[in-house]
Amino acid sequence: MGESRKLLQKRFKQPVNFFCYPAGRYDAQAEQAVRAAGYLGATTTDEGLASKDEMFTLKRIRVDGSDGVRGLEQKLRQAGA
Repeated sequence: MGESRKLLQKRFKQPVNFFCYPAGRYDAQAEQAVRAAGYLGATTTDEGLASKDEMFTLKRIRVDGSDGVRGLEQKLRQAGA
């Protein structure tokens, strides 16, 4: 993970600070590897609101093109926003 992060930063000349677990799969070992590689956080496919207290297991609200503003608003309310 660390080497791929360095390669991406070098190639695109941009900071690479966040990781997305492949297919949303992660465990304590994967989380530790992401931390050790120097990332600031990582996203999962777990439904919900992201929290600063869980930077390496950030939850997400899935939004698709048919949701529209009202659909997004409803999903955010359901998640507790």
